[in-house]
Amino acid sequence: LPLIGDITRIIDGLAFEQRDQREDARRQLDRRALTLAAALGRPVSFDQAAEAIAAGFVRTLNLKLLPGELTETEWAAVDRIRAEKYANDDWTFKR
Repeated sequence: LPLIGDITRIIDGLAFEQRDQREDARRQLDRRALTLAAALGRPVSFDQAAEAIAAGFVRTLNLKLLPGELTETEWAAVDRIRAEKYANDDWTFKR
């Protein structure tokens, strides 16, 4: 959920065969998408957006959300995924 800024900057993280495809995608995105700040006419912080999304889940799905921490197993999975994928140029830059 893009909160603020130039929404078309996400195009820079995508792979394209040709430069003109990138610019075409940037133009299409600029015409079709906007940030939350642009939609509301005011900036929204990450915490405000997270609270609104959580409230929507609670209301719509009749849930009770409880704050919590990741378990050691979950933290180990985070470290493994970070090392194998996001910190690995072979994975990050593959096409």
